[in-house]
Amino acid sequence: MPPEKLASSSAISMARAHLIILCRKLPQAVAQKPAVARHNQEVVSPNSTGILMAHPLRSHKEGGNVGTRILSDAEARSVINAGKVGRLGCIVNDEPYVVPINYVFENGFIYSHSLPGRKIEALRVRPRACLQVDEIENDFYWRSVIAFGNFEEIQNPKDRRAILRKLLSRFPKLTPVESLIAQDAAAPDSVVFRISIDRITGVAED
Repeated sequence: MPPEKLASSSAISMARAHLIILCRKLPQAVAQKPAVARHNQEVVSPNSTGILMAHPLRSHKEGGNVGTRILSDAEARSVINAGKVGRLGCIVNDEPYVVPINYVFENGFIYSHSLPGRKIEALRVRPRACLQVDEIENDFYWRSVIAFGNFEEIQNPKDRRAILRKLLSRFPKLTPVESLIAQDAAAPDSVVFRISIDRITGVAED
């Protein structure tokens, strides 16, 4: 065998031998020191198979671990009140259906409006619904709330007009069609509704 190939073969054999030795020692090192290093805000630790895995080290700005907690009723309602866009959940053909909506939260009711469509047809058949709203600062600082209740369609033209004006006041950049509906609440195509809230749950990581 030529000298250069012999040298290369020897180097490969040595590398393999070192790798075998390291693999044999790794389980012992893992057992002795389960958390082996912190680097660039990551913790390196073994998973269930003994393989070292890196994952983000989450901490407060002042230091310490971030934890998930349950929001009080007042905190949860504050999140809903401050929000402008929520995700309305209902059941369509026995399957979950979720769509974003603009809304106004007032006196325990979530008010919104829509043109006729899938969600309105579904809510008329199965009025149970929920609205999910969140506040997200970053991956480790957020609040999420779900309000549960029943869909109620508002038929009275005076009440419809008052609600639509509140929506238009809160969301001045509504589309021309929505703005026209707000001015003429008697328009047959507009659907004004509310969710009568009976339960609210919320969690936060902060």
